[in-house]
Amino acid sequence: MDWKEYCNRSKWHPDANLFPCMGTEELESLAQDIKQNGLQEPIRLFEGKVLDGRNRVLACAKANVEPRFVQWHKNGVSSLAFVVSENLERRHLSTSQRAALAAQLRPQFAKEAQERQKAAGKYGAAGGRGNKTSKPSAQKCAEGSGKSSEQAASRFGVSARSVEKATALAKQNRSILGKVVRGELTLQQADKAINSRGKLADQFVAPPFTVLDAKQGYWQERKRWWKEKGVHGGHNEQLNSSLPEADGFENNSAFGPVLAECIYGWFTPSGGKVLDPFAGEAIKGLVAAKLGYDYTGIDTRAEQVEENAKQASRIRLSPTWIHGNSIHMKRYIKANAEFDLIFTSPPYYDLESYSEQKEDISTPKEPYEKFLDKYERIFRQAVARLKPNRFVVVKIGDVRDEKGFFRNLPGDSISRLLGMGLKLYNSAILVTPIGTLPMRTRPFRQSRKLGSAHQHVQCFFKGDPKRIPIELGVLKGKE
Repeated sequence: MDWKEYCNRSKWHPDANLFPCMGTEELESLAQDIKQNGLQEPIRLFEGKVLDGRNRVLACAKANVEPRFVQWHKNGVSSLAFVVSENLERRHLSTSQRAALAAQLRPQFAKEAQERQKAAGKYGAAGGRGNKTSKPSAQKCAEGSGKSSEQAASRFGVSARSVEKATALAKQNRSILGKVVRGELTLQQADKAINSRGKLADQFVAPPFTVLDAKQGYWQERKRWWKEKGVHGGHNEQLNSSLPEADGFENNSAFGPVLAECIYGWFTPSGGKVLDPFAGEAIKGLVAAKLGYDYTGIDTRAEQVEENAKQASRIRLSPTWIHGNSIHMKRYIKANAEFDLIFTSPPYYDLESYSEQKEDISTPKEPYEKFLDKYERIFRQAVARLKPNRFVVVKIGDVRDEKGFFRNLPGDSISRLLGMGLKLYNSAILVTPIGTLPMRTRPFRQSRKLGSAHQHVQCFFKGDPKRIPIELGVLKGKE
C-alpha cells in the first residue's frame, strides 16, 4: 500500500480523530521543518490505522518525505489513554477545548472506571473477607476514583464544573462541541449560541422555514465566509447545456455552501456519515468535511473527481470522492454499509449534460421515463444503505419538454422515493439570486413563461419520527 493513503481520513483511528488537526499555517511550518531536518518521530499505527501522527503524515506528504511507521502495542494502556496523553503534552489547547474534549470522552472514562471497579472487586483492592468494616463507595473501589466528570476533568486539567457545562451543551446540540474542540467557539460563546433568543439566522445559519432565501444578507454573508475558507465553485464542465451561455452555472444546479451547511446541521447527527450518489461539484463534500462529517460522493467523471480532490487538498480537507456510476453502487459501496444522511442534487434530466458516457443519467438522448427508472434504481440502492430513523434530502428543479410544458420532475421525484417506503417529511423552496434572470425573461411577451428563481428541497424520512430527538439530538442553537 502506498504510504500516502494514510493521508486519507478513513485511514485514521477513531481515537486519533477526537483531537482537531493542525491549521494550515501550523501544518506548513511542520512540513518545512520535516523537509529540512527529517521526521523526528515515527507515525504510530494501530489496527491498520494512524493512531498517532495524522499531522506528521500530512506534513510528510507536503514535504515529499517518506515517513517511518511503527506499530503501537497496548502494554496495558488503552489507545484512548495513549492518544489523550500524547496530545495534551504536545498541544496548546484552551480551557474550553480541553473541557469540550473531556465532555466528549466522558462516557469512555465512565466505562474505564467500571472496568477498574470490576477488577478491584466488591470491596476494593484492599477489601475482602475479614476487612469489611470500611466498605468503600462505588466510586472509590478502584484507583482513579470519582465521578466520570471529575475523572475526565482530571485527565484534561480542567474543572469538573466546566466538563459538566460542556456536557449539558452537548445534550442540547450534539454538534456544538465540535466547534469548541476546533477552537471556533469558547464554551461561553457556545452557550450563548445555543440559548440565545435572538434572530433565527444567528441560531440556525438560516431560519428553518419552508422558504430558504439565498438573497438575504445573512445568507450572502455566510457564503462569503465559506469562500474565505476556500469553499466555492461548481462543476468544472457542462456539456450540451439547454440553458443559454449567459446564465452561467452558478445560478442553476450548482450547490451553495450555505444550503449544505443547513442540511448537515439540521438533519444529520454530529460526525455522521453522508452518502451523495450525484457528487458533482466539490462544495457538498468540502462543507461536510469542514463540519466534521464523513462524506462519500460518487461521480461519473474522473476529471471532476480529480479536481474535487485537488480543491480539498488545497484547504486541508479529506472528503471521499469515488469515480464511478451510482447505478452500479454495489461496486463501490458495500451492501452492509450504513449512512446517516443521503444528501444530493441529481441531474435535472436534460437541463445540463455532464458527460457523453452511455450510462450517465444526464444523457439527453434517453426518454424521460428511462431517466426516471435510472433515478429510481440509484436511490433504491442509496436508501438501502441508510440507517433507520434518518433523512434523505434532495435539491431538485423542474424542466420543460420539447413543447415548453413542465415535466413535473420534482413531483416524479417524490413519487419514486415514496415508492421506496420513505415518507415526505419537509418540502421547501430555495429562492436563488436573480442574476441574469431579467435578461432571460425578455421573451416573456411571446412565450409567457415566468422566469424561474427557485428550486425545490425535498426532505424524506426513513423510520419513526418520534426517534428524531434521540437519534439526532435536540436541535437548539446555531450549528
